[in-house]
Amino acid sequence: MAVRKTMTPSKSMTFLILGRKHPNAPANLTASNVTDTSVDVSWDAVTYEAGIANYEIYRDGVMVDTRVGTNLADSGLTADTAYEYQVVAVAENGLKSELSEVLTVTTTTGA
Repeated sequence: MAVRKTMTPSKSMTFLILGRKHPNAPANLTASNVTDTSVDVSWDAVTYEAGIANYEIYRDGVMVDTRVGTNLADSGLTADTAYEYQVVAVAENGLKSELSEVLTVTTTTGA
């Protein structure tokens, strides 16, 4: 008794996995409206295939806020003090960018 099994080729499938690459770090951080106790920090929006959910803003290495937009009005600061700001882009799929370049801002001297 002979048994013969014939195999038919299956269809090949190609999968495209989106969002495996981390988003770029936010760029062009700028400061405006600097006073003795506050500063406005803004940056360019990040474009990413999976979409950007929000931005994490860090002051002196500590996360101080999470925003959907591309600016932060930071207040409650100390006069004549230097602060370092960095921003991380958080994608809709949870992947995060590297920290942005550091923006150093010195508040004005109090009156």
